[in-house]
Amino acid sequence: MTIRTFRWPMLAAAAIVALGCDESVVPDINAPTLFPKDYTGLQSAFTGAAGSAVRADIVNYTLDLTSMARDAAYFTASEPRFLTQLTGEQPIANDAFGATAWNGFFSTIKGIDTTQSVLTTLTNGQPLSRDTLAALWGQLETLKALHYIYLADGRDTAGVPINAVGGATSAGTVAPILCLPSTWGEIVAILDSAVDSLTVIPAGTTLISGLVPSGYELVSDNSTHWRDFTLALRAKAHIEYAYAIARGSTGSNGTGAPSASSPGLPDVNQLDSAVADFDTLATHGLLYNDGALNPLGTVGADPGVYLQFSTASGDIQDGLANDAPGYFVLLGAAAQIDTLHDQRFLAKFGRGTLPTTSYDGGGVPASALGSDWQYGAGTQAATFGLSGVLPIVRNVQLHLLHAEALIGLGQYSQAITIINDVRTAAGGLSAQAVAPDYIDARDFLLQELLVSLLSETGDHLIAIRNYGLTTELLTTWNNFGGDLHSAALPIPIAEASARNNNITPVCSTSGAAQAVRIAPHPSPRAAPVARRIR
Repeated sequence: MTIRTFRWPMLAAAAIVALGCDESVVPDINAPTLFPKDYTGLQSAFTGAAGSAVRADIVNYTLDLTSMARDAAYFTASEPRFLTQLTGEQPIANDAFGATAWNGFFSTIKGIDTTQSVLTTLTNGQPLSRDTLAALWGQLETLKALHYIYLADGRDTAGVPINAVGGATSAGTVAPILCLPSTWGEIVAILDSAVDSLTVIPAGTTLISGLVPSGYELVSDNSTHWRDFTLALRAKAHIEYAYAIARGSTGSNGTGAPSASSPGLPDVNQLDSAVADFDTLATHGLLYNDGALNPLGTVGADPGVYLQFSTASGDIQDGLANDAPGYFVLLGAAAQIDTLHDQRFLAKFGRGTLPTTSYDGGGVPASALGSDWQYGAGTQAATFGLSGVLPIVRNVQLHLLHAEALIGLGQYSQAITIINDVRTAAGGLSAQAVAPDYIDARDFLLQELLVSLLSETGDHLIAIRNYGLTTELLTTWNNFGGDLHSAALPIPIAEASARNNNITPVCSTSGAAQAVRIAPHPSPRAAPVARRIR
């Protein structure tokens, strides 16, 4: 049969994003949703699933994790909590930041579940082929895991509710909030099921054209390329799962938790699996390419998958560009960066005028915290303007995550070589001599994560948590009257209310998450299977 292909402009998402203003709870987002069972409905569903509807949430995610890492902050007199609460001068209030990067993601996950449940009913005058259905289901499963990753990265030890791994979100109950190891176990399981589905179809199967926005173009042409996107997300999830196991259910009670002086015992199986995924990506050379490392994280520069913003009527503008007049690198971060020569930094930040207004009632003036390095000032206007992009995964990031996995395995020399590749090729700097031991390799990675992915992916904060350095690196401002820093966003008020204010995360009792691949068609190749995480 012939599958009709099509292209369409990015659909307006303003109405969907508006949902993020409400503090929806899990039972509400699990309510059945009407879905037009035709190609128009599929287009709309995939546009939302690929992140168009939650771009405002992803901007908030980026700003929040960057601020909590004390790398950069938004200095605005109209809403000082972006500075005072996210950087730790005041406690984070869950009425202010609880719904940040929460409601929109869960609504999108619910939409993905709904779409997956009706895939077999879609027709183009006749039923879609088995391979087409398997590819569609695997694509959606990848996108579901992506949004759970955003939720887990923002909440960390606060936990995330996850329903029915590999299958539809259940509709009658409030999903339990899972503890840190269980959260990442479930996410890895979802990505396993996506890889399973994409593996059973012939390599290079053509995907339906135009289902995802333009920022996904590098991986949207065939199933093998999309599988590389899935492997990139899974490699990241394997690393976070490895350290979640080590850190324990509360993020600090694990017997293998790293400390300021010890590498701890991150799970070797998960790290081995991450390295295997990176090795596959490097062999394919699509998303992971030594020769293509670029300081500029944007479509056509560093290979990757990106969220595209737009000034078109009804579309979503880049929120970081809107915040740029008040968005500055903090002094502590600037001190770790060669701000005059590092191309990764200069691609995003230039000299600006730091506000002089006091932001916490007079105790901490902006000049005591922030440098005069301002986002987008004198840099690539198109990239960091209102029609700019934010990376989901990109080449520079994947190299540094590969190094993180190798450090966890004690392969320090290999990790340092990869980090120096990023430093020289993307940063334009000379290689740095680093002793091949845990502390030096770890600190080198943290230094290069900071400058490489500043205000992009949140991986600097995530590594600080993984290495058990939150106290050492993020609680140093006692000279300003105390330090109330938190490295995780709170559970929303409405979500807590749905649980009678019991938001203590629970751990899976099964000992290991199960990945269930839901076959979208009856076939010996794609029969439902249960698979344990490696």
